[in-house]
Amino acid sequence: MKMQCPQCGAGAPLVKFIGNSAFCTCGWYGPIEHEQLKKYALRKKSIARILVAVSLTVTGFILYEYKNWGSYMGNHVVIRAKALVGAASVEDWQELGLMCATMQNYECSEKAFREVVKLKPRNEFALLQLGYAQTKIQKHQSAVATFESLFKNGAAGYISTASYAESMAALGRDEDAKTWYYRSIRLEPRAVGTVDKLVDLLVKKENYAEALSLIGTVSALVPSAEQYFSGRMLALNDLLEKQRPAPGQKTTVKLAGIQNMHFLPVRFDGMARPEMFMVDSGASMLVMSADFLNRNDVDSYKSLGNIELKTADGRIRKAKLVQFSKLYVGPWKLENIKAAICENCALLAGKTLLNQFQMSSEVVKGVEYLSLKR
Repeated sequence: MKMQCPQCGAGAPLVKFIGNSAFCTCGWYGPIEHEQLKKYALRKKSIARILVAVSLTVTGFILYEYKNWGSYMGNHVVIRAKALVGAASVEDWQELGLMCATMQNYECSEKAFREVVKLKPRNEFALLQLGYAQTKIQKHQSAVATFESLFKNGAAGYISTASYAESMAALGRDEDAKTWYYRSIRLEPRAVGTVDKLVDLLVKKENYAEALSLIGTVSALVPSAEQYFSGRMLALNDLLEKQRPAPGQKTTVKLAGIQNMHFLPVRFDGMARPEMFMVDSGASMLVMSADFLNRNDVDSYKSLGNIELKTADGRIRKAKLVQFSKLYVGPWKLENIKAAICENCALLAGKTLLNQFQMSSEVVKGVEYLSLKR
């Protein structure tokens, strides 16, 4: 913008201002008193203030975006801009939802995947991510409905079944939650977090033997899990000790099978916590190894001589026949139970132990249960 110099007249532009003085190319300088110069100075200051405000706003926006989105900042800004003008595609919303989930911003993830489902109601990936986010932000009714839409498409994986079970439990639907937790663990037994949640649910229902059996089954499938659950096993054993039935009282314990395996918690005198014996109705004896007894300092038995055992693959193995004066299975104390001890033998709950119970099996919503009653 050009101004008129009061000394040289029209066409001589002022070149700059310093403080309250003006300087012209013609050599004139003086205080800013001329009305036109005052207006110019005021306008220049206003423009400077606007530029500073805009700069601060942009800087604040960039810092805010970077703090919340980090390396995703650019993508987030672009997608949000598209959304403002109604140009965001399914792929844009899905990308935003995944960015949000990666940053554990599940409120944002839920909103983004809800947009995907609006555009593609049968998109299985979007339904999975939407239900997972809804579980995380405790929108459990919505999560249940979302997962049921997913299951209608024939899609059910570890994450969907575990999250569905978690929402069921939060809504007080404990039996349904238990079934779906078992289904999830059957798909992925290494997911100790899901196992923990099911153990919590079983403890809530005072199903301590079933909780121990679950840990035993998972530990058999994933040996590293045994150390993880060692503390819980001690606590569960203490609870089980307080649950011993009175003489003559009938008690039933249900054990859920995972990958066709059921495990019984068996404890001998001197042991702090039970060991898990795999139920084998084809085995004639309760079987254990000499190493197991030595490792646990178990000697409360008497020898009855030597015998031969036939293994599942048809081999004959030499063993020692013994009788335990007492041992504990789940909530029960059993007496005078015969067993076989052999080198490097697996821990098996065979007929000398199983015959102490009334046994039955049933399949409930896809989960196989073995019931022991005594």
